Amino acid sequence: MIAGALLNSFSFFMLSLSQPNQYYQVFLSHGLGAGLAAGLVYTPALAISSHYFKRHRGLSIGIVSSGVGIGAVLHSIMLNYLFRGRSSFANGVRISAALNSGLLLVANLMMRTRLPPNKGRRHIPFAEFARDTPYVFIILGGMVLIFDISFVVFFIQLFGTIAKISYELSFYTLPIMNAASVVGRIIPVLFVHRCGVVNLNIICTTAMAALIYSLAVVKTANGLLAFAIVYGFFEGGVITLTPTLLASFAKDVDEVGARIGVSFTLSGIMGLFVAPIDGALLTTQMHWWRPIVFSGTAVLATTLCYIVAQSILVRRKNTYVV
Repeated sequence: MIAGALLNSFSFFMLSLSQPNQYYQVFLSHGLGAGLAAGLVYTPALAISSHYFKRHRGLSIGIVSSGVGIGAVLHSIMLNYLFRGRSSFANGVRISAALNSGLLLVANLMMRTRLPPNKGRRHIPFAEFARDTPYVFIILGGMVLIFDISFVVFFIQLFGTIAKISYELSFYTLPIMNAASVVGRIIPVLFVHRCGVVNLNIICTTAMAALIYSLAVVKTANGLLAFAIVYGFFEGGVITLTPTLLASFAKDVDEVGARIGVSFTLSGIMGLFVAPIDGALLTTQMHWWRPIVFSGTAVLATTLCYIVAQSILVRRKNTYVV
């Protein structure tokens, strides 16, 4: 956590020093530095909160991850006004970096692990993870799901602009979607022990697939606004339920961070290919139906992976996970 916080601050301040037409500077500071820092901060934060809860682990993860949605709303609006106002790009990024540094300082001062590190375990049992069939299917589902989530995040504003919806509303669709995801990160996990975390994931991913397909017929501002709100809710649910599900496979608290980290690492690698693939499908002629069908089908594949994992867990009579 400390290393991630320091790297985050350093990377953002380095980004503010990047020069026009010097892509490598942005790639090194923001792509590699800030990206690595995000992973170092986000995954341990979820794991630490998981150590304190079992029955209410999903709710604790939901509350922690809701900070991501709140931050996404805050930073997108703040930076938009800074860049369009009197502040330059460099000063806007520095203000953002200062805010992040202050928040990360507070977070590191407040966090404590419940148990000391297990010095008896010298390695992560990856081979054991690989033999856990339902866990593998959950990982595969998460790797495919990234195609759906990233498509909406990267292209929703462009979609609104091309559809000749006002620039202001097109810009605010992403903050609105992130605000809805804050609610979605908390409410679904309240029903984990009544409905089962896998069942809730299936419901959310199925709803996301239907919403992605419906985007092909959205032509109005009201339609885009409704899509952003409803999709953001279900997306938030999946974002919270996924680490909750991964943590439930852990045989002890020492495995929680590893179980989540393995899945997030593989999904992150898959995420490198999302924007280029969607862009290639979209083309300069803006054939929106192509990436829409691709992304919707991808999330249906995620649902199928969860259904397979659920069927295996039912046979094992794992009542908590199912």
